[in-house]
Amino acid sequence: MTTEALQVQGASGLVNDHDAHLFHRRAAIESLWLGSPTQLRAEVLPLLREQLR
Repeated sequence: MTTEALQVQGASGLVNDHDAHLFHRRAAIESLWLGSPTQLRAEVLPLLREQLR
């Protein structure tokens, strides 16, 4: 999603002061720390199922 936002913003989205650039950088770092969204869902789903029982 953040990559698409950068493309929509064009060159202004690549400037370090632009919010789109900030969010893209944060998302990239968090995906390295936390894993991909698919991996997170696979880890969290069993925990949620246990909570609902």
